[in-house]
Amino acid sequence: MTLRIYNSLTKRLEDFTPMFQKRVYYYTCGPSVYNFAHIGNFRTFFWEDILHRYLLLKGYQVIRAMPISDLEDKAVKNYLQELESVQENSRLLTFREFIDVRAKKFISDFNELDMLTPNYLIKFSDMVEDAKSTIEKLLRLGYAYTKIINNKNYVFFDVSKVQNYGHLWDINKNKKGFRIKDDYSKSGYYDFCLWKETMHSNNDIEFDFTYGRGRPGNGIYCSLIATKYLNHRIDIHAGGTDNRYPHHENEIAICYALTKKVFANYWFHVSHVTINKRKMSKRLGNIIYLDDLKEKGFTAEDLRFFYSLVHYRKNQNFTFELLKEAKELRNDILSSYYSVMQETYSGSENNMNGFVIQKFNELNKNNNNKYLLEFLRILDDDLNLPGLVFKIKEYLDSEEHRKNDQLIYAISQILNGLKIII
Repeated sequence: MTLRIYNSLTKRLEDFTPMFQKRVYYYTCGPSVYNFAHIGNFRTFFWEDILHRYLLLKGYQVIRAMPISDLEDKAVKNYLQELESVQENSRLLTFREFIDVRAKKFISDFNELDMLTPNYLIKFSDMVEDAKSTIEKLLRLGYAYTKIINNKNYVFFDVSKVQNYGHLWDINKNKKGFRIKDDYSKSGYYDFCLWKETMHSNNDIEFDFTYGRGRPGNGIYCSLIATKYLNHRIDIHAGGTDNRYPHHENEIAICYALTKKVFANYWFHVSHVTINKRKMSKRLGNIIYLDDLKEKGFTAEDLRFFYSLVHYRKNQNFTFELLKEAKELRNDILSSYYSVMQETYSGSENNMNGFVIQKFNELNKNNNNKYLLEFLRILDDDLNLPGLVFKIKEYLDSEEHRKNDQLIYAISQILNGLKIII
């Protein structure tokens, strides 16, 4: 059976075929730690995790890298604003201390949500020297140019040099000049900034370079991390749908300029969490954190299950009532599962757990488990996790199926592998 996933680059469902038979190079977008990560952010990380876990279930070795965006414009802006609000004679946080609080909280929530840790978790700030050498190379190759604006030095990437720029987003190709900011309009066709002279006089924020003391633009880091820690060409690049343009387009352009090769074979994009049909975002101020859910009696497991109920390519609306319904459904499925385990195996042995393990070892040798094959077929259809959940519930509610050894084994394998419900 072959996994079919939607490729945002080609805009169609495709059979997944890795470059190497049993090894997958997998790059996933990480957090922007200019602020604390909210449950809208964690939906993307959940689906990145599900894809990772499912590839493992299918027998692949997964080599994964994920960045921590700790040096972007919004982080610097928030830090400088905080400095302005600090009372006189109070100790001033360094930029690194300001960022580390948010990065550590992300890692804590990430672990609590039972996400698989990537092989490589790389901060943007650790890639500055790589960025400088790459900018020099792009200038030599003719893909970048220097410009002075308001007495400051900048280096820009010339997007007109890359023929397919804008393919992920289908942007209007009427070029509108250049943009300095990291987070710019999705409607334009701009040269993007590779280096910006800043003059903040802060050692945590600025770095010495031929083109002025400053920092790299946000668009350069991910392509460098992916190619340095994974491969010059990766199998899957995953992230939120809002990163398709400009961020992912810029990655593709930089990698093409450096290697003349396709950067990623498959692009996997996750849609938003919404509240009242508006994207949950820090900018709109309609954000909810994992700690907010815990204060109301919900768990990280409840949130993982909530995410599993809507396909990754659809927006998922959040209300506490919907989360409550998901929690009740999860508890119902768990209750049915453990009840069937008791009915099926109690009395068979004095040591029920030992008997179950022995029985599962026997079933593991059987490659023709019809339930497991059905569950895999559902997941192979573009990670149809909602379909899987409701198929499992259907079988657990059925007297015809519920006491079947093969069903219990299949459910255990899938739920433990994906870390949903159990």
